Amino acid sequence: MASTVALLAAACSSAQTCQDLLNAYETEAPVAAVCDPTAANPCSVQLPLIVALQLPDGGLMPQALAECEAGFSPAHSAQLEQILASYQALNCRFEPVPGCPSAPTQCVQGAMGASCTP
Repeated sequence: MASTVALLAAACSSAQTCQDLLNAYETEAPVAAVCDPTAANPCSVQLPLIVALQLPDGGLMPQALAECEAGFSPAHSAQLEQILASYQALNCRFEPVPGCPSAPTQCVQGAMGASCTP
């Protein structure tokens, strides 16, 4: 019986919240945006953007996923898609965002490498 209680406690303590998933999504999004400008359709995976609150110190805190999407690299987006599936499974909120990017996402070469940019 003690081992059952320990297993249940471990399972409960590993449960992720919507905020945990948002934080993971925010961490993984730049990885999923890395693209190859020479690839066909390098930003073809459409996934939600992050709605963030700007903090007084200038930092950002994710609040929800947006109801609008941007393109991410199919070569690097599997983990982000898994996080999104968990977010949806918990019925976490999606925020409407006026003025969502309407232009297609492009793979743009920058100083730090190429990334999908709306």
